[in-house]
Amino acid sequence: MNSQFSYKGHFYLPENPKKSVSGIITFNPENGTELEIFGNFNPDNQKYEIILGQVETKGYITLYRCINISKNFNRIFTNKYCSIFLFTGANFYSKNELRFKHARIIALHFDEWINKSESFNIKESKDYKNITIEYKTPPPINHDINSDFKISFDFLPAELEHSIVQKDIYIKQLSYINFKYKREKFFNDIVDDVYHFVDLLTLLTYTNSKTNEITLNLPLKEFPYNIDVGLFIQSTERKVNYKKLYPDDFLFPNYIIADKFDKILKKWYYDKVKRSTSSLPLFNEIYQLNLTSVDKFLSLSKSLEAYHRDYLESTEIYFVDRVSNLFERSRKIINPLLKIRSKPKFSKKIKKYRNDYTHSNPRISDTRVFIELHYLKQAMKLIMFSEYYKDLGIEESLIKERFVNTHKFDHLKNKIKC
Repeated sequence: MNSQFSYKGHFYLPENPKKSVSGIITFNPENGTELEIFGNFNPDNQKYEIILGQVETKGYITLYRCINISKNFNRIFTNKYCSIFLFTGANFYSKNELRFKHARIIALHFDEWINKSESFNIKESKDYKNITIEYKTPPPINHDINSDFKISFDFLPAELEHSIVQKDIYIKQLSYINFKYKREKFFNDIVDDVYHFVDLLTLLTYTNSKTNEITLNLPLKEFPYNIDVGLFIQSTERKVNYKKLYPDDFLFPNYIIADKFDKILKKWYYDKVKRSTSSLPLFNEIYQLNLTSVDKFLSLSKSLEAYHRDYLESTEIYFVDRVSNLFERSRKIINPLLKIRSKPKFSKKIKKYRNDYTHSNPRISDTRVFIELHYLKQAMKLIMFSEYYKDLGIEESLIKERFVNTHKFDHLKNKIKC
């Protein structure tokens, strides 16, 4: 999940693979891929669609969309390039080769959320000198999103771990999420589907998820087997919780919505394009660490407005009316927590802050304003999540029950003075 590495190797361009230069490739999730070469490919070219290489440990690699970020001459002439996408395990000589039919990921907190196990049995001999451990993996779970696209969950054991002195041995089960397509898709479209699933996991768990590495399955025409291609992607730093969690730490653990999860998943992808205008600013507010309170408030304002426009009222109406309508729709769910007495005051307060921030009103520097802003942001987020949950087919009574009984939002009680 926190993949970062640095390798030495030789690098070359697709049109001239025999002319290689030495260099070092480095990857970490926040800065992406950086390639430093000792020499030059072409002094007149600052951008390359593809740079190929062969490095220690990872073997063949492909950098896609590369740009020169620095040049240096200190005894040795060096060039440094950055790239958003790094493929390991194969050389792709053109953009058209970056098409696949199968990808898989491991997502943060998915294993704890789905919490699947089949059987684990320990048998001891009568003299206690022989112990047999039997472990069985759970069967895969399949979801047909549409006729061309399937998502499945596989549960497989990781490599056995044991201590050097043979006193401990561990069996760890890993949960994989597979994305399978009837026809080849450009890798960027697959990445989009992957992140869309991660967003759904974040929505259901109310705990930020992430994945930095995607494994793409590449069939080889000349061999009767496939190879795994790793795709490493630069991603802005996300606010995530790496602590070990348990199913009841999540807002909607799998065991509560298992009977309706197939419909939830299909609906989530069916509305993918339509929902994007409201989901992009919403998840931007959730994930990004470098956003100020003002930026987050404005992101939520955009999300509220976009959702109401796309799902409820497409004609031009005032922003305050959109907020008022959305609050009324979610009142039964969120107001047992928020205790908001006046819908008009609440809606006008959000509108006023929105106008203040878009017009740089000096009063926003007041500390009390920022405290109130924090609670307004939380209320806006609860409204959006309530609407999303209802859209996905989760009953209002269950949403209300989880909001209250999980105690995740107790800190919001009676904090908004409206």
